[in-house]
Formats: sequence, structure tokens, C-alpha cells
Amino acid sequence: MGRSHGCDLRLDEQEASGQHARLRWQDGEWFVQDLGSRNGTYIDGARLHPPERATVRAGMRLAFGHVGNAWFVEDTTPPPIEAVPVDGGAAQGAVNGVLFLGAERSVQVRRAGEQWLFTGPGGRRFVQDQEQIEVAGRRWLLHLPTP
Repeated sequence: MGRSHGCDLRLDEQEASGQHARLRWQDGEWFVQDLGSRNGTYIDGARLHPPERATVRAGMRLAFGHVGNAWFVEDTTPPPIEAVPVDGGAAQGAVNGVLFLGAERSVQVRRAGEQWLFTGPGGRRFVQDQEQIEVAGRRWLLHLPTP
């Protein structure tokens, strides 16, 4: 997150850096990490020092660039399982924990124990969060959170 157009979450505050902080789901929890911003990232008023990261919990206040620019954390549920077209367009979400892509739902991504299994015309293989796959000539970025 930051002021840069390349950020997934854009911050409008002038005190925020271009690449300010990272908010990431990992191992069943949300974490925030300051990316060396000029004006800092704050958790409940305390500055987070890079490369330190902190667990985000409901009820916390996160601020980026100035302690007064606080966001109240209401919910820390896992992010959705989805695939986002690299060339733009709507994300495809999972149905009952299974991600279907391609014509007639011929391509599937589902949990297989602790991993994600991709099944398609080329066979089966394990895939991971943030991996890009190609289905019928279209590239998709996978968002596969761990439970």
C-alpha cells in the first residue's frame, strides 16, 4: 500500500510514501510491515520499525504516514480465494472452496492437504499463492490464502 499507482491499496495522504507498507495474509493471520517509509507506520500509536512486522488484530488502529491518519481494524477474516485476470477484468471467486476457470469449469484449483492443486487440460500440479497460470490463452494471478 502507498501513494504509487502500482499499489494494490492506494493511500491519498500526503504523508504516505509511494511504497509505504505491506499488508499480507500469511499462516492464518494478517501482518503489516513498514517498507522503509519516510513518515512511518503506526499500530495503536506506536511506530513500527522496518523490517519488523506486526500481527493485525480486530480493534487495532493502523496509521500510515501520520498517527492521526488512523484506520480502525474491524475484521480480520481471511481474504477470498480468487483468480484475477492479469490483463484486467473481474476476479473469479471460489465456490465452496474450489476455484473454477475455463470453459465449462474445466480447470480447478482446490486444497489438497496443506497445498493447492491445479487440475486442467495439461494434467495436475501444485500451485501457490501469487502464482500466475494460463488457462485457454488468458493469464490469471492466483490469490490462495492459507487457512
